Amino acid sequence: MAEASNALDSFEALDIADFSAFLSRAQDYHTRGAVAVPGPGEPQAEGVLKLVVKLYEAMSGSSGNVKTTQEELAGELQKLMEQAGLKGKLTLDPKWAEAQAAKSRIAPHVKAIYELAARIVAPDIYNDPSIREHISRLETELTGETLKAVASEFSIKATAKAKPGKVIMEILTKLCGHQPQKAKGKTATIDPAVVDEYARRLAELIERSIDPDAVNEAEVEEELARLKELPKPTLVEVIARAGVDGVRPAAAVSAILQRVRNRLTAARRARERAEV
Repeated sequence: MAEASNALDSFEALDIADFSAFLSRAQDYHTRGAVAVPGPGEPQAEGVLKLVVKLYEAMSGSSGNVKTTQEELAGELQKLMEQAGLKGKLTLDPKWAEAQAAKSRIAPHVKAIYELAARIVAPDIYNDPSIREHISRLETELTGETLKAVASEFSIKATAKAKPGKVIMEILTKLCGHQPQKAKGKTATIDPAVVDEYARRLAELIERSIDPDAVNEAEVEEELARLKELPKPTLVEVIARAGVDGVRPAAAVSAILQRVRNRLTAARRARERAEV
């Protein structure tokens, strides 16, 4: 092992590609007793291949600079052309490197969208908390020119000022083939504690109103003003709990409050009619 390690020390300066080429020639010598001599242009051809690999690495964002590598590749290709007797001057597309760099920047977003779309196998999956979380994250990350570039990758027209949520949903729908379910109307939540508090106070006021002189007009209006501030579903529940009959949930709030007023003033109005 020590001898092998010492023997390899002299090749320490070689990179992986060069060392692999050396081993290939060593294998030729081992099997055929001779080493192939590189022909004219072969070193340049190998250099071109190395730069092509380097260029793709730069385009993927793993290493290197796209524009610089592109320029190096053009130089090597120019030399190879001259050795082959080809005339002409290679020119670089000034927008190509910039476009590739932009494509590299949005690659993670594009990948994330493809992975997300693969999980949406039915319309109701859009409502899954995990899916909603991923969509919300994309909405935050994809704005302005980034959103426009990502949309273009999926052949979706979008401006830098477009709403991210709308564009993302359009992309996902196109990829998975499922339209999101239409949101149903929100079900109003009724707080039991609020119902108990208001119903108890209203019931006590109704009980007192049996005496025509116990509840004055100001108290009635004050109570109606409080009830008016409640959401309609809560208001209906409060009134039903307090014992006011005949209230229809579909009735207007004004009609419901009028029924409460009538109940609170019933005794006083009955006495007034009797006195006439």
